[in-house]
Amino acid sequence: MAQTIVPEHIINLNLLLKRAALLFGVILLTFVKVYGQQFYAATQEGILQQVTITPNGPVSKNVNGCGSGYLSIALWGNKIYYTQASGELSVADITGGNTPQVTNCQYLTSVSFVNSMTVDKNGILYMANFNSLYKLDPKNPVLVNLGIMPYGASGDLVFYNDKLYMASYSGIVEVSLDDLSQSKLVIPITDGFVYGLTSVASRGAVTVYAIDVNNSKSELIELDLKNMHIKGIAGSLPYIVYDAGSTVETGEIPVIKLQSINVTRECNVVNKGRAEIICAPHGNQYTYKLNTGESNTTGIFDNLPPGNYQVTITSFGGEEPKIFPFTIPDFSLQDPVVTFNKTDPVCDIAGSIKLETNADKALYRVQYNNAVYPIDHVFANLIPGFYHFSIITPNGCLLYEKDCTLVQEVCPPIVVNDIVIKPECDFYGEASVTVLTAAHPDNYTYSLNGISNTTGVFNRVQPGSYQLVIVSSGGDRVGKQVPVPDFTLTKPYVTYTAKNAICTLAGQVKFNTYVEGVAIGTIKHGDQNYTPDETIRGLSAGTNHFVLLDKQGCIITELDITITQDSCEPVTFFNTFTPNGDGVNDLFRPNQSSNPIAYKLTVFNRLGQRLFESESIYDGWNGNYNGKPVPTGVYYWMCNYTMGDGQVEVQKGHVTLLR
Repeated sequence: MAQTIVPEHIINLNLLLKRAALLFGVILLTFVKVYGQQFYAATQEGILQQVTITPNGPVSKNVNGCGSGYLSIALWGNKIYYTQASGELSVADITGGNTPQVTNCQYLTSVSFVNSMTVDKNGILYMANFNSLYKLDPKNPVLVNLGIMPYGASGDLVFYNDKLYMASYSGIVEVSLDDLSQSKLVIPITDGFVYGLTSVASRGAVTVYAIDVNNSKSELIELDLKNMHIKGIAGSLPYIVYDAGSTVETGEIPVIKLQSINVTRECNVVNKGRAEIICAPHGNQYTYKLNTGESNTTGIFDNLPPGNYQVTITSFGGEEPKIFPFTIPDFSLQDPVVTFNKTDPVCDIAGSIKLETNADKALYRVQYNNAVYPIDHVFANLIPGFYHFSIITPNGCLLYEKDCTLVQEVCPPIVVNDIVIKPECDFYGEASVTVLTAAHPDNYTYSLNGISNTTGVFNRVQPGSYQLVIVSSGGDRVGKQVPVPDFTLTKPYVTYTAKNAICTLAGQVKFNTYVEGVAIGTIKHGDQNYTPDETIRGLSAGTNHFVLLDKQGCIITELDITITQDSCEPVTFFNTFTPNGDGVNDLFRPNQSSNPIAYKLTVFNRLGQRLFESESIYDGWNGNYNGKPVPTGVYYWMCNYTMGDGQVEVQKGHVTLLR
C-alpha cells in the first residue's frame, strides 16, 4: 500500500503491545501453533517477500521474477494480483518452494490508487481506497464501486468465515457487504498503526494476523476474530510491510491436488527410476517426503530402486497433508537380451567381440571407451583381457552393463596333411604343387624353390626336387622335400591316321576319340581348335604340332606329326621318236618319273584310225600296227589321266615318227 499520513492521536505500536498484554495477559505466542505457516508481503521498497513463521520467529526471502513495484497484493491459488503506485493492476503466476518465483506477468487494468486488496473464494477481488470499497472480476476487469464505508482503510483486507475484515485507523473493522454503512469496529486499536492483514492456516484452522508498523520494522500480531481480541505477538520483520496476502486470505484452506506422478527411467544409472510428483498450481511451499525418509521441496526424486513407494505432501500454507502411492518398476525386465559372439586371441591373431541381440537393433547402442557404436559392431584387434561394455539407448541413456573376457589360446603346430602334385592344365610338361595343411588360425608362408606365397599353391613347376619350407606367424617352422616328376615321360599313347601332301593336296590327320581311356575334348593346331571326330586338313609338309585337351580344357598330351610331300611329276611327251632298235627313244610314252593314276594313252593316224592304246605309263608305242612298222610321218595322240591330288587331266598332241 502507499504511505499514509498517520493521525497525531495514533501512538506507537509499543504502547499497543503493552495494552494488549494487560488486556489479554499474553506477551509472546507459543510458536508450536504457527510452525510452518506462510504468507507473502509487499515491502515499502515494492519488493515481494515470502514469509515463513518458524519456532524462532518469522523468516523471509526475496521472491524473484517478472513482477516489480508491489503495493497491494492478493493471492488466489497460484495467481498473485498486485497493484503499483501508478494504479496498474497486474496478474502473474506464483510458485512457492525454496526459490519462490513470479512468472507470466500480465497487465489487467488500471484501478487508480488503492491501498488494500484481497480476494474471495470465487476469485473476485476487493479493494479499498480510504472509505471507498470496490470489487473487480479478473475475467472481466471492470472496477465496480460498492460504496462508502464509515471507516477509512489504513491497510489491508482479508476474508474470515465468509466475512470481510479491514485494517482501519481505529482498528479492525468487519465490513458489511450487504450494507457498507453497517460496517463496525470489532477490535479497537488506538495505540498502533496497522498496514497489513493476512491469513495463514495451521492444523486445519485459519489464523489472521495484523501487521503493525513500528519505525523500520513490522510487528506480526495474531488476532482472535472469533472472540474479537488480540492474542499476542508472533514476531517481527526487519522491513516495513505495506500489504500482505496468502493462499488462505479467501477464508478457506486450499487443498493439495495431485495432477500426476511421472515415473521415468534414470538415464545414467542402471535400473533406477525417477519420480516427479506434480501438483496443481499453488502458491504455497510444499514438502514431499517418501516413506524411505527422503524429502525435498521440488517433488523430484532421483535414483530410486524398483519398488513400491508412498509420498506424503505437506504444505506451509496449512493444507491437509496428502499421501499418494507410486511404483518404480523393474526396468531391467524391458531390457534387450544381449549376448557375446567372441573369438579369443590365438597365435599372433588378435581376438574380437561382437554383441548380438534378438531385439530391434535400431533401438540400442553399445558404448565402449567413451565411444558409441551400433549394437552389432565388431570390436576387432583385441588382446587378451577384460572388456567392459555399456548398453545404451540412441539418446545416450544407460540400460545396463556387460563384461567379456578374452583369453589367449594355444597356437597349434604346423601339420602337413598332403602335398598334391598334378600336371599343369595349360602348360605341358610342367606341374602344379598344392600344399595342404591342417586348419590353423595364424598365417602361413610357403616357400618352394625360392618362391614364397601364403596360399601353398605353386604353378608351372619344372620337373626336379625342391625344398618346401613352411613358416607360421605364430612361430613354428617345417621343412619337407618335394620331388616333382617329369610328366612327359609318361605321356599317353596316341593313335591317329595321317595322309601326306601330294601335288596340290595338303596333308591331313584324324585322331582317335580316346587317348588311353581319356576322352578328347579339343584338338589344337596352331591357333585353330578342332573337335575330336574332325579330320584336320590343310596340313603343310613338315612337322605339325598338336595339343590334345580333355573335356575340362586341360592338356592330355602334346605331339608332333610329320607330313611328307609325295612326288607329283607332271606328264610330258616328246614330239618325236625313232623306233630303230638302237635303244634310244625307241618308244612313244610319257616321262617315266610321273605318277598319274587312271592313265590312258591312244595314238591315231591321219585318218583317225586307232593304232595304239595303253593304260600304263611304262607301256609305249613302238611304231608298229598289227605287227608291222608304220611309215615315217606325223601321228596324233590323246592322253587322259588323274594326278595324286585328284586333278583330272586331258592332253592332246602329235608326234613325228622317224626311222
